[in-house]
Amino acid sequence: ALQGIGFDLASLVRRSGGSGEAPSFVDDLSDLSRLYTAVTKDGRRLVVSVNDEQRHAIDYLSQLWKAVTMEGLTIRKDRSARDMTEHHLTMLLSLARIGLRVPEPVAIGKTGESAFLVFEQPEHPVEQADLSALSDGDVLRLLTDMETAHSHGISHRELTPACIGRDADGTPV
Repeated sequence: ALQGIGFDLASLVRRSGGSGEAPSFVDDLSDLSRLYTAVTKDGRRLVVSVNDEQRHAIDYLSQLWKAVTMEGLTIRKDRSARDMTEHHLTMLLSLARIGLRVPEPVAIGKTGESAFLVFEQPEHPVEQADLSALSDGDVLRLLTDMETAHSHGISHRELTPACIGRDADGTPV
């Protein structure tokens, strides 16, 4: 599928997502995404985030259960993994357009029952923030970014402390 959209791969390795691996700030599409590191034959480093129909259905059922139990009433309207992936791409492009820092999507694709986004692997990836080291200015910046998104009609689903990172120059994201 990646070759079909113009990527000539030298390697493709699934990220384990295990306890020894740092959380990914490259794509936050879903806790159920499968993430891969890809290297093209010309040395370009990419991250591929894959969502499957089966996992999408599980996520959707989980959201319905939350609605029934009145917890986190955020039902996604995406009918398929492809819809969810396209919606996520639209959100990322919208956030970038209003000046917020987001992962850089470079392609979208579908194969079988899976849909995927391809991102540039950042040279200096965002690292998980030490929450005890956040200054008042850091918190204000994060809240300002959220307000900017909200003022443009973009809302979050489930932000948690695990969503807060720092880029290479220490800026909270």
